[in-house]
Amino acid sequence: MFSPTEIGLLIRAAPTRRNRILIEIGYAGGLHVSELVALSWADVIEHQDGKVQLDVLGKGGNRRQMVLPDAVGRSLLSLRSQAGSDDPLSARARAAVVSPSATSTTCSSLTIRKR
Repeated sequence: MFSPTEIGLLIRAAPTRRNRILIEIGYAGGLHVSELVALSWADVIEHQDGKVQLDVLGKGGNRRQMVLPDAVGRSLLSLRSQAGSDDPLSARARAAVVSPSATSTTCSSLTIRKR
């Protein structure tokens, strides 16, 4: 379990803006890596009041909804650009979808070592 300070360091250490935002979403939503990389833009619901809600498919096929903190929701929406509703959130420009194992590897390489 990471402390809020360690999560902040992990977010700042992410190599790209997209990765920083994905880590923020995972942390804010308490998502498993598999849940995060399975999200598509169809799972992002923008409300009239500016709130952003995620429809997450979890273990056992159960869906749950969560409202993101305002700053995280705005950051997420800034990634959308020309993405289609079925496009994954974790898709890179001109690349394939990020797999859970690749995401775990990236997170492991950024892991903060405790003394």
